[in-house]
Amino acid sequence: MLVIGVGNSYRSDDAAGLQVARRLRDARELDVRESEGEPVALLDEWDGADAAIVIDAVFSGAPPGTIHRLDASAKPLPAQIAGAPSTHAVGLGQAIELGRTLGRLPRKLIVYGIEGERFTAGEDLSPRVAAAIGQLVERVHQEALQLEEGSPKG
Repeated sequence: MLVIGVGNSYRSDDAAGLQVARRLRDARELDVRESEGEPVALLDEWDGADAAIVIDAVFSGAPPGTIHRLDASAKPLPAQIAGAPSTHAVGLGQAIELGRTLGRLPRKLIVYGIEGERFTAGEDLSPRVAAAIGQLVERVHQEALQLEEGSPKG
């Protein structure tokens, strides 16, 4: 079981996934990582994991701070999430589909997206995104523990 926070520390709300990962790192029973590079690097990050949760900021038009939970194990992310603007050349949805095509997805892949408001230069999260981080940390933590219990041990 692996938890990966994705984002850019210097693009305001784009750091939300990283913030969740940093807070979850205190839960020592979880393997928590951060990814600030191109999302294609996730294929190497989750290599060998039976289950993974990825957290990223999204911009789909929902109210800022909205938490989206998507099971990417069996089908692509919805277009409004997968096609959301990205600060990377390849977005998260495209990286997941590349992994699916190459047979490099974990058996279970859950994506949590937190709706961002501000993606400009800066290190502070917008107030509505910052307010939702605690709830997202708790949801991801609980689901990660449940997935860990259901994962085959090896």
